[in-house]
Amino acid sequence: MKLLTIFAIGFLIFGCSDVFEPFKSSSEERAKYFLSEHHRDLKQLIYLAEKKNVELVQWIDEDGGRNLPVKIISIKGTKKKIKITDNRLDEFISFAKSKNIKVIWFQYFDDVWFVKKAFSYDDDGNRREGYFSYGDPSNTRFCYFGDDDMGFAMLNEYEPNWFMIKCNFPNPKPNNDTQADF
Repeated sequence: MKLLTIFAIGFLIFGCSDVFEPFKSSSEERAKYFLSEHHRDLKQLIYLAEKKNVELVQWIDEDGGRNLPVKIISIKGTKKKIKITDNRLDEFISFAKSKNIKVIWFQYFDDVWFVKKAFSYDDDGNRREGYFSYGDPSNTRFCYFGDDDMGFAMLNEYEPNWFMIKCNFPNPKPNNDTQADF
């Protein structure tokens, strides 16, 4: 009985620990799995965007009315974002839906394609967004905060030419002059 109790307590301690998560998967682990399963699909979506001369695509599926649909693009060479109401993205959307991808934010920047908001993570109590890139982003200005190079907190290649990225953005400094009452 003592052995069973010790095993149960150990299981609870390790099972609930943030370090050892046998039955939980972190957002980063899900992102790695998604990238391993869909890197070819994402490459095809990039091809479809390039075919339309697009350097930015933001798309959210209606998902049966549960989401507000979003279809925004930016044509290469312009900074203007265009809300799409015609059929320009039909091939892109049809392919994404066929691969069970319902949200995407692609952006071409410094000769590299980025998938923005690919995963979320906690950084000292702050919620941050991680990214995928198709192409090595280490020579881009992607992890800059203004003119300052923050560098990469994580830059790992998980599939050929596909990287997962976290930027070293500074944590917001608390303002000691004001106090919030919660």
